[in-house]
Amino acid sequence: MWLWHDVDHLAFHVDAVRVSPEPFRTEDQFTPLALELSRRAAVNVTALRERFPALPDVARYLTSRPVRRGFLWDCFDAGIAAALVEDPDTARDHFE
Repeated sequence: MWLWHDVDHLAFHVDAVRVSPEPFRTEDQFTPLALELSRRAAVNVTALRERFPALPDVARYLTSRPVRRGFLWDCFDAGIAAALVEDPDTARDHFE
C-alpha cells in the first residue's frame, strides 16, 4: 500500500495475493488454515521488503512501468514517488 494515499481502508498496490474466505466452523478446522495464511503473509511481506528496501526502489519500480490507458493512479503514484526522491522532471512527466 502506497502510504501517500489517504484512505480509510487497506489497499494492495503490488502483487496482491488473493485468497478465498474460509468460514469458521471449529477451532480444529480453522487453526491450520489460519496458520497457513499467516505463514504465506509473512513470506509475502519478506518478499516485498526485499523488493522495496527504500524509497528509490519504489520510485524505480513505479516510474518504469508501462503507461496503461485509463489507469490514472499509475501515473499519479509514479509522479509522487519521483517527487519524493527529488526527481522533478520525471514527476512532472508522470503528472502530465
